[in-house]
Amino acid sequence: MKKNYISLRHIIALVLLLAAFTINSCRKESTQTDPTASEDAKLIADAKTYFESSGLKTGSVKANALNAYKTPIQLLTKTINWDSAYTQTISTGKIVVLPVHYKENSYMKVGVNELPLSSLTRLFIYKNKKGVMCTEVVTRIPDTTCLNNRGRDRPFSGIINVWDWHGNFIKGYSIKNGTEKHLGAPDYTANSSSPLKAMNLKTDAYDEICVTEPYGVCVSVDGGLTWYCHDQGYYLQCTISWIDFGDGTGSGPTGVDYSGGGGGSVGSSSPTLSSTDIANSTYVNDGKPTIDPVKYFNCFNDGKTASQYKMTLYVNQPSPGTNAPYAIATYAQGHWELPDGKWFDVGHTFVGFEKINTDGTSVTQVMGFYPGGNGIYSKGVIKDDSNHPYDVSYTSSVNASQFNAALQLVVDNGNLAQYQLSVNSILGINEYNCTDAAIHWMWQANVNVPNGAPNGSLNTSPGQYGQDLLSMPGVSTTSSQAPSSHGACN
Repeated sequence: MKKNYISLRHIIALVLLLAAFTINSCRKESTQTDPTASEDAKLIADAKTYFESSGLKTGSVKANALNAYKTPIQLLTKTINWDSAYTQTISTGKIVVLPVHYKENSYMKVGVNELPLSSLTRLFIYKNKKGVMCTEVVTRIPDTTCLNNRGRDRPFSGIINVWDWHGNFIKGYSIKNGTEKHLGAPDYTANSSSPLKAMNLKTDAYDEICVTEPYGVCVSVDGGLTWYCHDQGYYLQCTISWIDFGDGTGSGPTGVDYSGGGGGSVGSSSPTLSSTDIANSTYVNDGKPTIDPVKYFNCFNDGKTASQYKMTLYVNQPSPGTNAPYAIATYAQGHWELPDGKWFDVGHTFVGFEKINTDGTSVTQVMGFYPGGNGIYSKGVIKDDSNHPYDVSYTSSVNASQFNAALQLVVDNGNLAQYQLSVNSILGINEYNCTDAAIHWMWQANVNVPNGAPNGSLNTSPGQYGQDLLSMPGVSTTSSQAPSSHGACN
């Protein structure tokens, strides 16, 4: 009996020893860190220390001769959140990037597009080729050509301005058709009613060649009740010969890709996003104006006899050919922003309406459902989706009454529907996003397209729905751009 007791005691001791070893091993494993993540964390910590120890949070610095005037953008109050910092790899190494948020309501007007300034601006902190620490506020202003090209691999074209934290102009670039030109500081001629100060060009530093762009800046200091705007066409920025200031800030290209790697292609990787990530995301307006769908509806009443009516369901997948519900985006407009300042793309689903007349003429309108606000739940609006890229499409012939019934639902959605990116079970809110709307428009015309299958945190998504449509006979998987809309008719 004693022998058995000793054996049992040994067994218990061995079990305890193994348990202790296992726990200790788990502790060792849990303390191991990804070297890349550790390196990035150190870069961000060092950048924060430099930023705060250099007095960049407050105070001012003397402007040099070239940078003597500040633009309205630089007179605004800037804030950053270090929890949103991330790193970006460039040819010379890694830089630290932070989203910049402006306290005042403000946007850049490009043609008919209104782009929030915060979505265009980032803070870069890095060492240049001379080993000098640089802190730059970079504003990328796309032109109308860039905005109208909504493909994944769109090349950036427009103006890129680089300032220091205090608003002194460092350098500027004009990028068009792959050609880069250096620019001097921009000049705004303010409206007489605007409290924002007008700037004048220091002309002796500039060449004779100057161009104007249809840009304007609008700012509100009372929460959006009153707006002060610089009229479009009053923005002037001129090319200059490159100047070396002797401090490493103006000595030519630094290796930093200010254009965002070709203007922001959407990657094929699909991030893992939780329902909490989705709930806390904000929509960055693509700048396209909302439309009155009634005026688009009116265009079909052209007094001509129709020979055929068609409806086409278009799906722009975030990662073409896959059911991925999201993809990482490297530009803000038309995408969703996470609390850490990074962007993701959910794609887009929309519908084309076509009336073909007996005389050979036709009327086409291409429309989609969008959020009218910046949250995942907001008043829905209708926008013109002319030339919007797509990856999957399905066309069906319908009769006149079905065609008009679908158009009436588009009108009703534009007037009454709430946009909801995903289901909110806590608030009891059902999902109704662009894909849900497009499916219902087709159903209203008795076109039996499939319902979307859930994927990730979304019940319906362009990524998944593009794959669901493959079950339909006659579906096309040829990527292209939707036709142009006819536009509004009174």
